[in-house]
Amino acid sequence: MAGQRNLSEIFTGVFLILVAICAFVLAWPLSSRTDIGVGPGFMPKALSGLLVLLGAALVAQGLRIQSPQASQPWRLRPVALVLGSVAFFGATIESFGLVVALTGLVLISCAANPEARLRETLALAAGTVVFAAILFLKGLGLQIPLWPTFLGVH
Repeated sequence: MAGQRNLSEIFTGVFLILVAICAFVLAWPLSSRTDIGVGPGFMPKALSGLLVLLGAALVAQGLRIQSPQASQPWRLRPVALVLGSVAFFGATIESFGLVVALTGLVLISCAANPEARLRETLALAAGTVVFAAILFLKGLGLQIPLWPTFLGVH
């Protein structure tokens, strides 16, 4: 029985190449070098190049390797939940703080996986909040509210 081309890898590779092209175009006005070293446009352009190479490798692998079975159809619910979790985070980070925004992000996005367990999801949310608080608030000193601003707790 002849297999099919791995369309999932091909489409993922094409998507990565398109994202890389968009990133490169957006970074084009930034200079890659300054008189004293690397400029602000160097990293976006370099990472865009790496992303193009990764996408090309995925496309080549998808064309070369035969998939033994047909691709699974896309389901809308997981995609909507993951995108909704990111939208929830963006809408709540400033007014509800890091704890509520990240906890909501993790809980909503984990609902996209039917195999996710509540205990594991809560542990992941707690770990993510602790890690992000240490990294962004203590390590980098960002001014992100930890708790909801209407509670008056800092």
